[in-house]
Amino acid sequence: MKYLVNLFAATILLTTCLPDAFARDKSGDFDGVLTALQKYFDGTSKGTPAILKDVFMPGMKLQFVRDGKAISWNAEDYVAGFKEGVMYPRVGRVISIDITNAVAMVKAEIEMNDQIYVDYLLLLKEAGQWKITNKVFSVR
Repeated sequence: MKYLVNLFAATILLTTCLPDAFARDKSGDFDGVLTALQKYFDGTSKGTPAILKDVFMPGMKLQFVRDGKAISWNAEDYVAGFKEGVMYPRVGRVISIDITNAVAMVKAEIEMNDQIYVDYLLLLKEAGQWKITNKVFSVR
């Protein structure tokens, strides 16, 4: 009987107190963010700079820390490193997505050359399109 009471209490707690983090997105924004992420993954793995230019917002910055010093560069230089039609050994996967109105934050992992890069991407929805505005990453 005590087990049933505990189970009932846990069920009530889980259904009423947890945030609505897993609710179905009725706005379509979740799918839009996933579309932008797929463009990013495809552009960087399939050597399609045009796709990257499309998904990156003008003025986008990329940042990371090397030897204790913050390094930053612009998206144009990053995109220039991908040659048209050259396949790159990169496999990306989404870890988490958080959306509030026209702002999204994504954590993704990119496996490349026996290393795992952890990307934190900020996106904005402008004119109905999700664009990556900033990328901060680390190598695990």
